[in-house]
Amino acid sequence: MEPWQIAVEAARSKKAEDIVVLDIGKVSSFTEFFVICTGTNTRQTQAIADAVQGRCAKPAGVRWASRVSSAASGYWSITATS
Repeated sequence: MEPWQIAVEAARSKKAEDIVVLDIGKVSSFTEFFVICTGTNTRQTQAIADAVQGRCAKPAGVRWASRVSSAASGYWSITATS
């Protein structure tokens, strides 16, 4: 299973909505895919980000380069791999 597929499953496990996968590998030198989704509240958004980071790192062997969030408020979160 590809890391983006694991990320989608992790987001679904936390009831993420509006999940979209963008294949940007042909136009980007820093990543191949963006997985974008919506949470209904700040706690859920934080749980989605935690689940994605936790599940992708273990089975896929993904090394996380950074995680940025809006001052831990949970309104938005960006998690990047390298």
